[in-house]
Formats: sequence, structure tokens, C-alpha cells
Amino acid sequence: MKKKIDAVKRYLSDQFTGRYIEHQADFDRNAQTFKVHLQEGTLLLKVSDELLRDNTPSDIRLRLEDAAVGGLLWGLKGTDRGLLVASTGATEFPRG
Repeated sequence: MKKKIDAVKRYLSDQFTGRYIEHQADFDRNAQTFKVHLQEGTLLLKVSDELLRDNTPSDIRLRLEDAAVGGLLWGLKGTDRGLLVASTGATEFPRG
């Protein structure tokens, strides 16, 4: 699973150059949580364990690119919303 998590972190690092990317497992939601720390706040991404389990690291990156996750996260800057990426696609959710 580490290589798959690293694939998400590399994607986020490419999208948010120079930003600190934090990772935590979210066992309650069967997902992995990634926080992108900006000067203006934090962007929240959750990637389902199912998507990670069922795809190779390169396929995970393609899924993130196809869903335009970087742009979607930038669009959530300054809001109280996060982004969940699962096998079915990307959806926003309320934080907190």
C-alpha cells in the first residue's frame, strides 16, 4: 500500500509544488486522508481504500489526473469542503 500512497503524494506534490503534504489513514471511512498545507489554510483529500487496493500506482495517478483532482482541490480553497476520490469518481463533502 505504501507505493500507492506515495503515488498520491507525488501527484499532490506535482500539483502543489513546495507545499507540505500530510497523510493519515482514516479507518472509520475506509480511506486515506491527505492534507495539503497552504499559507491560506489546508486542502483536504480523501482517497478510498478500494481505489487504492484495486489499482496500480501508475493507474492511481491516471485516475487522479483524469478526475482533475488538483484543479478541484484548488477550487475548494477557502471553503469548508473536502474532496473524496473513489472508484466512482470525485465528490465534494463537508469538512468537520
